[in-house]
Amino acid sequence: MATTNLYRTAAAVCHQLRFARKVHCTELSLAGHNKWSKIKRKKAVADMERNKHTTKLISQLITAVRLGGADPEVNIALSGLLSQAKSAGIPKTTVESAIHTATSKQAAAETAAPVLYEGRGPSGYLLLVEALTENRNRTRPEIRRILEKNGGVLGEPGSSSYMFEHKGMVRVPREELSSSTTANSQYSDPLELAIDVGAEDVVSCGEEEGSDIVDEECYQLKCEPNCLKAVSDAVKEKGFSVSSATLEYIPKSCIPLDRGAYDKATKLVDLLCSHADVIEVYDNFSLQNE
Repeated sequence: MATTNLYRTAAAVCHQLRFARKVHCTELSLAGHNKWSKIKRKKAVADMERNKHTTKLISQLITAVRLGGADPEVNIALSGLLSQAKSAGIPKTTVESAIHTATSKQAAAETAAPVLYEGRGPSGYLLLVEALTENRNRTRPEIRRILEKNGGVLGEPGSSSYMFEHKGMVRVPREELSSSTTANSQYSDPLELAIDVGAEDVVSCGEEEGSDIVDEECYQLKCEPNCLKAVSDAVKEKGFSVSSATLEYIPKSCIPLDRGAYDKATKLVDLLCSHADVIEVYDNFSLQNE
């Protein structure tokens, strides 16, 4: 009898252990599944953003070619966009296909046209919204709706742009100007390079008006829009790489915002950027020192 009870007790313990092990393995399996699901969601979001960026860039390429021709030697906007496409890892065949599309006979009727919307945020800061649209009667009301829902207003041409400068920005990797092993190490001061290549000024990425984060990875050479390609080419001739060469709107001065207003302002900019027709949003606000 004692032996029988012992067997029963041992069997019960073994059953509990098997059950516990089963539960534990199931929990681990579910935990692993949950982790992989999160990774897949993050990857899907990242892929979606990358695809959206690629789509907008290709649309810009087509428009630039249609408006200024397919020769980057004379088309400054196209030259800058080709540099961006290369940095973004867009295949050469995709870029060539976009250029071919832009030069086709039907491109003029199908390609979106560039437009600049000007607005004001709830704290008085100014906004410039660059967009490409095939239907201004659709895009303008949608941009106005985003602004008004977040306390802003859509202004008339000239109501905000007067506070910005249209400039060419050539970005050079910071490490190349700081390293003595660079092909051309004669420039101990990036300003010397800026002067030699015909740029107006140089700042670390993020130090320009309206930026709150200093990017230690590059220097920005500022120039007139029609000098963008010449400056970019001169930098390359000096033995340096060009991360990007773009035309941008730089604020002449900035409005400091407290943390609450700043967070709302950045949310509004993000909402505008998420619009399918919007290429870039420029602002003149910054986070005030606390």
